[in-house]
Amino acid sequence: CSYNPGSGDDAPANTEVTKQKSSRRLNNLRSTGSSSSGMSSHSKAGGSGGRTLGDLIDAMKVKAKAKSEKAKPICSVCLSISTTKDDGELLECDKCGCAVHEGCFGLGVDSSSDESGEDEDAKSTSSHVSIEPWFCDACRSGATPHCVLCLSGGPNIYKPTHDGRWVHVVCTLYTPGVEYGHAKRLSPVLTHGIAHSRWNSKTCELCKDKERSKKGICISCDAGLCKARFHVTCAQRRGLLCEAPSDEVVADPFYALCRQHSDKSMSKLKAQRYSQMVERALQHQPQLDNDTVTRGLRNAQQRYHERAPVRLTWTPKPGASESKTEE
Repeated sequence: CSYNPGSGDDAPANTEVTKQKSSRRLNNLRSTGSSSSGMSSHSKAGGSGGRTLGDLIDAMKVKAKAKSEKAKPICSVCLSISTTKDDGELLECDKCGCAVHEGCFGLGVDSSSDESGEDEDAKSTSSHVSIEPWFCDACRSGATPHCVLCLSGGPNIYKPTHDGRWVHVVCTLYTPGVEYGHAKRLSPVLTHGIAHSRWNSKTCELCKDKERSKKGICISCDAGLCKARFHVTCAQRRGLLCEAPSDEVVADPFYALCRQHSDKSMSKLKAQRYSQMVERALQHQPQLDNDTVTRGLRNAQQRYHERAPVRLTWTPKPGASESKTEE
């Protein structure tokens, strides 16, 4: 049987309920319409702080992009998360967690043309066998390095120098006078081309440590006659390091700009990338309970220490005088 709300003794009561429901629906529609109209006028007027609905959507997209990028490894040299044909794969050290492009580290070179005397650990990290554990030079040596050029340590990618010290790869690229024994492999790093008068002679305007600010090698802002000076890694931390496009033919593609002459939005992005790179490395937990990783690290360290250290010429120690001495 069917129920007819308009018939029977309960009809008046049901009719009253129906009227109440209809009244509530009408009020809800009016309320929704007024709020939509208010939101529309709010969006057109720019809202509080001048932010439109489009601005809010753009901000949400930026946050989502930053969150997705935070999960990706970031190259410690160029601060990029992308991979190109020139850069090669983005490798991540299985011990310290620092990442670097093959191209930025001098890897992926054809071993048949190699004359640098590099050991098999460097050759084994080319892209076709990158599934194997990979370790940076500092972790293979077992050292806790500090850069001889900027005098800082911490998470980053290092290379050994010709006299047994350590230097950031990024510092070698942006410091005039630095050379390489094998240019394609960026190794060994030769610092004897840096004039003795440049050591400990300028003050870094970006340093948090006043004592360190007067030591090491500072580079200059490349904008005209600007006299700003800073360490390479201090500039990297602030997002002030730049690189010319790959299709642009220049003598030196690596240059730096101070805070006044740099692109503010680009500097902010690079500074964020640097912070994410450091945070990711500090949070990295090496899988030393993995037999493959442990065995690979042990073998890499053994091979590294079997090589005779190369000492070619003098380089001043941090804080040393400018008078030339023999090692």
